[in-house]
Amino acid sequence: MLVLHRRRRAKAANLASRALHGLGRRVKRFRPARLLIRVSAIGVHLLCGRARVISLGARTHRNISTPPCSATVVCHVYYPELFDELFEAATRAPFVNRLLVTCPHEKYHIVSEKIVMCEKLNPHILMMVEAHENSGRDVVPFLKVLQHPWVQAADLVLKIHSKRSPHLPPGKGEYWRKNLLHGLSPLSESQRERLALVLRSACSKSTPHLIWPARWAYSVESWGSNRATAMSLMRGHRHKARGPVVFPAGSMFWCNRALIVELSGLNTQKDPQRFATTEPLLDGTLAHGIERFIGLLALASGRISLTV
Repeated sequence: MLVLHRRRRAKAANLASRALHGLGRRVKRFRPARLLIRVSAIGVHLLCGRARVISLGARTHRNISTPPCSATVVCHVYYPELFDELFEAATRAPFVNRLLVTCPHEKYHIVSEKIVMCEKLNPHILMMVEAHENSGRDVVPFLKVLQHPWVQAADLVLKIHSKRSPHLPPGKGEYWRKNLLHGLSPLSESQRERLALVLRSACSKSTPHLIWPARWAYSVESWGSNRATAMSLMRGHRHKARGPVVFPAGSMFWCNRALIVELSGLNTQKDPQRFATTEPLLDGTLAHGIERFIGLLALASGRISLTV
């Protein structure tokens, strides 16, 4: 009976996915409908048990009997002038004891100098910087360090980057970055404690777990021209997509070790021509497809938590 119940829920989720996808293609510029689609997509996964929404404003109590997790921050810096903001968020986040910074080759010297200064002020956190081409913007550098010992040894990984989005209206990119950083690394101590409980739960899971602010949980209304790429990546894995996509817009999130293991199967060297060194497109690139694939993968093989 339980297996049958799960199959029925999966079938209902897939039907909802097709319906929302069809609607999403028709409401590209109608904001209320776009928001309704996002809420509906999240609701489908809440009912199916693959998603949960958690308030960071809830009262919490420290659980000193539970051993802390180990967290590595993977931070891509394309704009060195934003490094201080990213560093503050990284060192403020729960459980962080390692900071792995990636940056383009031409900015390695600048970022390295900043790292040296920060190491003196924060000796309890190990720091390292690696140079990688800004291929696929922040996505490919992240995939290339998945085999790094600091990432492989971590119970949790926090992925952040110097998002600026200059193509957006003035102030939109800045707001997007700051809002994401504050959601992933709260300024309030009480919210950090609540987030720590959520992260401990993810840390103990043997299945993939993805965590990011609900404000930036986008769905099929933001497929753009990325649907074929994301679904192609899913076909390369043993898991099948179930229900509508929900993905971390802005490509910043927390994830546990199980999700890192799944993502490590992506071979970015197999077809390097698909990643242009400088991508003029604002949508439809392989990097955008991977951004959505990460959400699909978490929902298909594990679960997501959305913080508010």
